[in-house]
Amino acid sequence: MVSLPTSPEGFLALLAKESPNQPVLSSADLGRVSRERHQGQESLTRDAPSVGALRLSGAGVTGHVAALDDVTLLGLSLQRLITAIGAALKGFKNVRGRVPKELSTYTTLGLRAAPRPGSLILDLSPRISPSEELRGKGEVFSESDTQLVDAVIERLSRLLQAAREHQGGADETAFSSEIRELGPRAASALRGFAQATSASNFNVDLTWAQPLHETVECSLTPRDALWLEKVIAGRKLDAEPIVIHGALQTVSHGKKWDLLNSEFGNVSIDVTDIEGRPWSEWNPDDLVEVDASITITQSPGRAITRSIVARTIRPWSGSLADIQIQADDTAETDMLPIQSEGPLEGP
Repeated sequence: MVSLPTSPEGFLALLAKESPNQPVLSSADLGRVSRERHQGQESLTRDAPSVGALRLSGAGVTGHVAALDDVTLLGLSLQRLITAIGAALKGFKNVRGRVPKELSTYTTLGLRAAPRPGSLILDLSPRISPSEELRGKGEVFSESDTQLVDAVIERLSRLLQAAREHQGGADETAFSSEIRELGPRAASALRGFAQATSASNFNVDLTWAQPLHETVECSLTPRDALWLEKVIAGRKLDAEPIVIHGALQTVSHGKKWDLLNSEFGNVSIDVTDIEGRPWSEWNPDDLVEVDASITITQSPGRAITRSIVARTIRPWSGSLADIQIQADDTAETDMLPIQSEGPLEGP
């Protein structure tokens, strides 16, 4: 007869061996999962919500009090980041365009705050219930017990873990690869979250408990946040390549030219990366095709800005009749108005 192990370590090793698909749980998670199973919770008909906690500490918190502006800006940037990663996991990675309403609904968090000595705890959970998301058409069983926001938090944890492992090292490739896989929209949102963290001087610790799963943890310090900003900006991880057509409105020795374009209206383009003397080659009203990169900057407490940097300019065979101004819907899901780095007319 085989005897059961008597130590917690031995029991966890046996559990890992006997149940390869079950993650090895900490003692706290093991107790929680046991209670959840005793309460009748199961993965095929999940009804219980995930619960999270965002703990703010450090120099930005005195006792259990923090500036409302800082907490608000951090909350806005975190919600943008959660939505951007959720959209990326569903294949929507571009910085331009509107995040589908369904994805925004699935990644919206609810909040209730509870002060604790030495920190501020913000309790989080998805606004949409598991049954509404996973069995929204009345299915008896669900194919998965993981909501989109559960997957987002797990991916965010991996991302911040990669940042901690490569911070200060010569090789940032693994972290950059994680960001590039999620796309420029998520990179821009992560940069905004990092800016909010460093500006508020918060130590941010996020825990997330999905029923019947191990607790996910991730953290970000102001020092880590500054490093994230530097890497994302330096490697242009939040820039998206684009090709735009239009009519030049201004041509000068300055670095900003105005271009009338169907998608953005009258927009400023940065021409400093173009070699030679481009101002001698082009004139106002010339029809051009521009290879460029677009970056959306989401600085905390400021309107979202859009920067377009041109790499090459060449003649365009279109006509003024082909330029039809359309509404710019980029800002709808970012919750703040968008401003161009230069004059922007029309939408």
